[in-house]
Amino acid sequence: MPNSAPPLSIGLPVKNGAGFLAGALDSLLSQTYGDFDLLVADNDSDDSTGEIVRDYARRDPRVRYHRHAQDIGAAANFNYVFRATSGPLFKWAAADDLQHETFVQRCVAALDESPAAAAACTAIEHIDEDGASLGVTHDLRASDAAEPADRFADLIRYDYSCAVAFGVQRRALAERTRLLLPFWGSDRVFLAELALAGPLVLVGEPLFQEREHGAKLTTQVAQRRVSAFNRKTGYGSRFLTWRHAAELVRAVSRADLTPAQRQRVFSVLAKWAAANRVKFACSLARGVAETAIAPLTRA
Repeated sequence: MPNSAPPLSIGLPVKNGAGFLAGALDSLLSQTYGDFDLLVADNDSDDSTGEIVRDYARRDPRVRYHRHAQDIGAAANFNYVFRATSGPLFKWAAADDLQHETFVQRCVAALDESPAAAAACTAIEHIDEDGASLGVTHDLRASDAAEPADRFADLIRYDYSCAVAFGVQRRALAERTRLLLPFWGSDRVFLAELALAGPLVLVGEPLFQEREHGAKLTTQVAQRRVSAFNRKTGYGSRFLTWRHAAELVRAVSRADLTPAQRQRVFSVLAKWAAANRVKFACSLARGVAETAIAPLTRA
């Protein structure tokens, strides 16, 4: 790792991302804010991911390539690129997404204007495999509120795009979280935990493009083409809603809050649990069934 880190570090965890990787790298390396280093962590790919990144690294000294000797799991690889970089600002990147050339500059400017903010992002445009727009989301409501309970209530919802996690974060505040945990949907826990540390500010223009395609991990899991039991994904699925709730409780318990703030946040969490009681019941039933079936599948 360099002795003197640039202001921003970008971490790109990837596994078999060759299909869209060059476009993703081009969109990062062409940013108008160019004072960053970029670490690409290859999670034991068996396609041409390594060749692509090594070629970019030869041409641009900001690019660093690391290949894990074996698949460490998706969540662990996301956490690796955070911990293996050191810029005071940090951004995750995905091998299939695109950023407008001013994305980073606008996010950094938003952080400069909001010294207490933990992260900044823009509106999200969803695109298909060919880059055609599928629509724009402005689905966060109170992520920049002054009161931690209001921010927490916004970020524990299930109906917003977690692509906001690919914005620019203040490392010192992100380090207060546990980053991504090894279960599906832990990005929502991370964002809620980050929101307890400070506001998440949004730029209204859709300068970030999240690509939707069949090979995307989230798509495969949603369509049950990848088992959430598969340890290589870094996620587990049994009693998922209960695990989610338990980690939210832990997030509130460990956050740097006043007693009054913590009480208000726990009140928000109780209301969320009550509103999602059907989801809790379904998760319990599914988890019991999967636990009963698991020994049979190993027989």
